[in-house]
Amino acid sequence: MDRYIGRLLDGRYEILEIIGAGGMAVVYKARCHRLNRLVAVKILKDENLADEDFRRRFHAESQAIARLGHPNIVAVYDVSYTDEEDYIVMELIDGITLKQFMESRGRLHWKAALHFAIQIAKALEHAHSKGLVHRDIKPHNVMVLKNGSVKVADFGIARMAEESNTMTKEALGSVHYISPEQASGGRVDNRSDLYSLGVVMYEMITGRPPFEGDTPLSVVWKHLYELAPRPASLVPDIPCGLEQIILKAMAHDLQDRYSSATAMLRDLETFRKNPAVPLASLPDPATHEHKPLPKGKPVSHPAEPEAEATKVLRPVRREKTWNEQHADQEPKEDALEDTDGAKSKIATAAIIICSVVAMIAIIIFMVLMTENNLLSTALPQESGNTIACQQNEDSRNPFDLGIVAQGQAVETTGNPAVNEEPDLPQQENTTPSTQPMMETMQIVMEHLVGMSREEAQQILIKQGLTNVRWAEQESYLPAGTVIGQSVAPNTLLTQDSPIMLTCAAGAVTVPVTLDMPVRTESYLLSVLLDGRPVVTDKQVAAYQATVKLELTGKDKQTCEIYIDGRLYQTFEMDFNAYAGK
Repeated sequence: MDRYIGRLLDGRYEILEIIGAGGMAVVYKARCHRLNRLVAVKILKDENLADEDFRRRFHAESQAIARLGHPNIVAVYDVSYTDEEDYIVMELIDGITLKQFMESRGRLHWKAALHFAIQIAKALEHAHSKGLVHRDIKPHNVMVLKNGSVKVADFGIARMAEESNTMTKEALGSVHYISPEQASGGRVDNRSDLYSLGVVMYEMITGRPPFEGDTPLSVVWKHLYELAPRPASLVPDIPCGLEQIILKAMAHDLQDRYSSATAMLRDLETFRKNPAVPLASLPDPATHEHKPLPKGKPVSHPAEPEAEATKVLRPVRREKTWNEQHADQEPKEDALEDTDGAKSKIATAAIIICSVVAMIAIIIFMVLMTENNLLSTALPQESGNTIACQQNEDSRNPFDLGIVAQGQAVETTGNPAVNEEPDLPQQENTTPSTQPMMETMQIVMEHLVGMSREEAQQILIKQGLTNVRWAEQESYLPAGTVIGQSVAPNTLLTQDSPIMLTCAAGAVTVPVTLDMPVRTESYLLSVLLDGRPVVTDKQVAAYQATVKLELTGKDKQTCEIYIDGRLYQTFEMDFNAYAGK
């Protein structure tokens, strides 16, 4: 049995059970007898107590987090250093990690991804304003609460920005989310956290990280020298504005990346207000595929000389191609004749290869044409009834509508072409000649979680799904929001396949006027309901005595008012009483 379980630390914290463990410490669930509440206690491992470097990092973590106070950051209540044990007392989070949430839900709807990204960006904005760089933003370090809010956790490898430390001995952070400058041993600043946030958004939207490999070093190499596929190439229905934000956050060049979390938040809020309009301030995502990347050396911070950087993760050595070996070499005079001979051989080989490729292409084209002719001949035809595929303004195609022929592969990494024939007559009713084909059609289940009930119903009607049942579940999300589906996305169905969709029963939204202290300077206001952030960093002007808000909640809830990150007032709100007015 663990030696800490059952102990009472400092006569106050009773250790109950282990709830997690990391490289430096073990996290316990405990009860604070002084305030009669459950907390999380992170205790440094015994084997690390004698290691001064580990203790220094552990102390740095506690001091760094203690400087923070934000609804989207795990709060620190107490810190204790003794010869026997070093520990930190933090708030106990009732939830799961964003990684676990993604694994249970699969690819997230872009609205859910936006909801999480804004909260993470606000946490980073606050941390950066205190001079703290997280350095390890990843889904594993983001906690998702049951009410849908998130809290950024684990500042264990964070460093104060002004210290300008570089990586030594080990690669800090997870390679799938590491920034190029961090991977190459360069200086890390606020923009490194924004790169990692861009990677997290990419994974939430597409269901996979931008770079994958067999080894950590191969993933690091790709972060340094490859361009990630455009999110739209994997998820065609992603809004252009959201793709623009992700690509800017993940820019290799620090100068092309967001300069601050505030700037990124500004674009996220602009997109949230009008998702259908691309952001004019950001480049067209189509230019992403044509951006040049550095070759031959890792990305380094412009303010730090390469010779001074401590490089820990060195990319795997790659043999140069023939062109790379000879690109910078001028041929010597006595070797001109050999060079000319080599060029002649290469030119001859190139002509032969091109000829072979052209012949193969012609053969494939002829085979495809033959198959198309045979197929059109085999299908029964009736005069005056021509079936045409028309693409509407939403770029609908068999994949977008979730309908594929039985036995046909479902392609999820691209947008299949749709042949438009606008001059052919369209028929609303299915003719007898098309009925056998319709009977073999199957339907691909869409990802509906996060949509409104009306949006989901429109999609289901278009797909022809008829056996759909609806249920309601208590939630703090707006009424009618789809929060669960019985059939996983991309599952093949028939028209009468049973489907159960669960919607949020919703909460009450009421106007509230808060009496605030009159201050000579503006400040930021945040409001929490039972620990759930409902208003975050609202700007309040100087000399303003009241603030009018619309709060959404249910039954009786504890309302906490924060001014510039500090608790100002706590009171109980009875939403049932408000709703009756």
